[in-house]
Amino acid sequence: MCDGSGLTPSLSSGSGKAIGGASSPSITRRQLLRFIDDFTVIDIREDAERKDDEEKEYIKNIQFIPMGKVLSGAFQRTDDGKQLLKDGAKLCFVCPRGGRAKVTADWFYNSSFNVQPYYLKGGLTEFREQEKGKVVIDDDFLMILTKLEDDPEKVGVGLQLCVAAANKGKTVTLVLMHDATRLATKSYAKDNKLVCPEPLKPW
Repeated sequence: MCDGSGLTPSLSSGSGKAIGGASSPSITRRQLLRFIDDFTVIDIREDAERKDDEEKEYIKNIQFIPMGKVLSGAFQRTDDGKQLLKDGAKLCFVCPRGGRAKVTADWFYNSSFNVQPYYLKGGLTEFREQEKGKVVIDDDFLMILTKLEDDPEKVGVGLQLCVAAANKGKTVTLVLMHDATRLATKSYAKDNKLVCPEPLKPW
């Protein structure tokens, strides 16, 4: 699958500054689906990259606008471009694996447009894998609290950590159990073979 090799133009931002400034945030599939009504999703793949069945909407609020077009001043000055890039608009850019989408989101993040650009973490490839039910490990936040009646102070600290993670854009999963206390990110869980009982599948 093509991920934009040879398709990425030389870019400068809308304010005339070269790309290379601050980086735009990513968003996971789960986060995007949770807040989908707030976003316009822009699939920036080229027409030749999309199959007929992929022309159908695979997520709400999606538009198909190739990368070169959405970054062009000619499009941005059209009525469609102005509507898409209106002040305060939340945009999520999508490409096969996330690389091109990040470049595009970074461009708008460092431009003079007053929009909130994101790129889909892992791209469309990971999006479809998760859609099929495949477990994809990311760095969202998992906390497992136990023996709650014995140590209420520990519960308070745990909840504060959950709030802090959520404020940083993480998807937080809080699990209450009875026999042990473990705190881990998903990547830590994968590296250390952290296994939860079958009824508890936080990811």
